[in-house]
Amino acid sequence: MPGAVSIRAANYLYNEAPKDGSVIGMIDQSIYLNQILGLPQLRADTTRFNWIGRIVSNSSVLFAWHAAPVKTIKDALARELIVAATGAASRTNWLCSTPSSERSSS
Repeated sequence: MPGAVSIRAANYLYNEAPKDGSVIGMIDQSIYLNQILGLPQLRADTTRFNWIGRIVSNSSVLFAWHAAPVKTIKDALARELIVAATGAASRTNWLCSTPSSERSSS
């Protein structure tokens, strides 16, 4: 069931699918963030889903173009790097919102 970073699937599982154990779904592990962020398209209570397991381990890598001002993790904490993501609550949505005054200078 393609669409909307698992939101369609979560809505179907929560509102339409039989609750007799005959239907399981594979939705993104970050679906709960949509609920926390108050995304109106999500019509499910993600706290009611049961986690069965994971197919693969998670590793996320962020690449920056060679001409970008960010070359290291330290640079990423000190400079803005604009990136794209598949959705506000997607695992690929990286947000560094720590004020510079709270960052370590070492």
